[in-house]
Amino acid sequence: NEKFVLTFFTKPLSDKELFPFLNSGAVYISGRDRGLRPTLVIRPDRLSHEINKVSVIKAVVFLNDFVYNFMYLPGKVEQTVGIIYLQNIGYLVPPWKIALMISIIKTFSKVYCGRMYTMYVVNTPRFLVSMYNTLVVPLLSKRHVHKVQFVSAKAVAKHFAPHQLEKTYGGSR
Repeated sequence: NEKFVLTFFTKPLSDKELFPFLNSGAVYISGRDRGLRPTLVIRPDRLSHEINKVSVIKAVVFLNDFVYNFMYLPGKVEQTVGIIYLQNIGYLVPPWKIALMISIIKTFSKVYCGRMYTMYVVNTPRFLVSMYNTLVVPLLSKRHVHKVQFVSAKAVAKHFAPHQLEKTYGGSR
C-alpha cells in the first residue's frame, strides 16, 4: 500500500483536483454496519464522462486513507464494507464507465487487500453479473471473489442498524 501511494502520488493531492469527483456523489463514506465497520458507497450512475481514471483512483485512495486514519479502531474495527449501487444501469453501459468501475475494484483488491470485509452489489442486472464473472473475477483472488455478494437492498439492510443506512438501501436515513 505505502509503495503504491509513494509511486502513484508523486505530488501532493490537491482538493481542487479531487473536489469534482468527490462532489459528484459517485463514491462516498456512509454509516457503519452492525460490526461498526465504515461503509464506502459507489454509485456508477453518478459517474460522468469528464472524470478520468487517475482522478477516480486518487479519490478512492483518499477516501480509504481517510477511513483508515479516522474511522478504524485498532484491534476492533480494521475493515470496510462496500456497497455498489447499480440502480439505473441499463444494458448499454458505456465502456468508459465499465473501465472506471474495474479500476475502482482493482484498486480495492490490489492496494487495499485485507481491508475490505465484504462488498454488496445492489440491484445488479443479470448481464452485469455475467460480465463480472467474465471480466472481473479473473482479476481477483479467490478470497476476494467470496467477499462480493450480489444482493437486493432488503438483504443489505439486514447487516446495518436502520439509522446507519440510507433509505435507498433499506435504512431510515
